[in-house]
Amino acid sequence: LFTAANRFLLFGDYVTYCLTGEAVIDYSLAARTMAFNVVEKRWETRLLDAAGLRAEQFSSPQPSATPVGPVRRSEADSLGLSTEVMVVTGGHDQICAALGAGILTEGLAIDGIGTVECITPVFPEPLRGPKMLESNFNCAPHAKEGLYAAYAFNFSGGGLLQWYRDNFAQHERQQAEAAGENVYARLDAQAADEPTSLLVLPHFLGAGTPHMDPEAQGAIVGLTMDHTWRDVYRAMLEGVTYEMALNLDCLADAGVSVHTLRAVGGGAKSDVWLQIKADIMQRDIERLDVDEAGTLGTAIMAGTATGVYGSLDQAAETLIRVKQTFSPQAANNQRYAENYRRYKKLYAAMQDVAK
Repeated sequence: LFTAANRFLLFGDYVTYCLTGEAVIDYSLAARTMAFNVVEKRWETRLLDAAGLRAEQFSSPQPSATPVGPVRRSEADSLGLSTEVMVVTGGHDQICAALGAGILTEGLAIDGIGTVECITPVFPEPLRGPKMLESNFNCAPHAKEGLYAAYAFNFSGGGLLQWYRDNFAQHERQQAEAAGENVYARLDAQAADEPTSLLVLPHFLGAGTPHMDPEAQGAIVGLTMDHTWRDVYRAMLEGVTYEMALNLDCLADAGVSVHTLRAVGGGAKSDVWLQIKADIMQRDIERLDVDEAGTLGTAIMAGTATGVYGSLDQAAETLIRVKQTFSPQAANNQRYAENYRRYKKLYAAMQDVAK
């Protein structure tokens, strides 16, 4: 099959190929193959040669928001579309979300708080130094020409809260369903009011960046019979946030500065969590007026490529609004700083326990 293959495509450029007959891939998706030179924006022949592949077997790399061509008549008829519909290059999901959150200048980053939590900052030049490598950060072309992005993520972000909900909050879930409420809103309302002494290491699905350890295990440290479920629930919110704070520190060591985070996704609906984030990370957390930043990002690409907007920046300025800002509270600074100092020792300690 390998030797007989004429072309290798990812999902995005496969769909583009089916719709238009043109094999075109955007830079950010091409970078996910690990065979793309992100500086020169071309397929890296040294890597392809080593794998027995040829550059012409891959789609032509183009920037995001590049018009590829109209939908072919055969496909337009089967899908009920006009042949005037233009197909446009898109992007990796985190790149689309960053664009949909208006992350177009250095110092800003999106915090996508879904099942997996991912922070995506942007920077003006490719970073390939040892600090990026040590922390397992990628460097990918952004949708906006001249910018690059990195993905800092934790596999069990909101997924950890879902696990808690399904296994330990059946009563609260039943109450919420009976009252027509969101169960997480009910859990937030009953969570401990102050920073806890508990430490939750959120590696319940292995560790993402900076460790990239699929064998890592989670932990809840410091439990006594004085603690209640309210403490444990808040500690989970704090633990996931400590992990992302660690990622921000590693990004800073690599030369990526972030002063403001824009929160999107299901977790961004929680006032309690966003305030915890602001307090632990010591940064402003902005909630946007859009829930699906990735979808908005693709709409911005399409609108810019087809002339609805003059540029990605203009589209973002027109469509994106900050709804609410959560700023650090000085009252919690000392307790969280001490807890974070302790948290940074947990991964290594768990490594010893696992052995």
